[in-house]
Amino acid sequence: MVNDLERPVFEKWAMLAALKMWLLDQPETRAALMSGSGSTMFAVTQSGAAAAALAERAQVWCGASTWIRIAQTL
Repeated sequence: MVNDLERPVFEKWAMLAALKMWLLDQPETRAALMSGSGSTMFAVTQSGAAAAALAERAQVWCGASTWIRIAQTL
């Protein structure tokens, strides 16, 4: 997966680059990508249980004011 806008956005907002690297380092993460121009970062996991575990740790890593949701593809 590729988003050509990641590079310029990551240069300006280092926290987003750090978040992507953090997501990719997690055992549940199969892929991670910034969506669009940087308003959303997402991770792909194998299961709902893996997503829930990742979401819990991401909430702690990012802080309580960060909006984190679990979604399922159809």
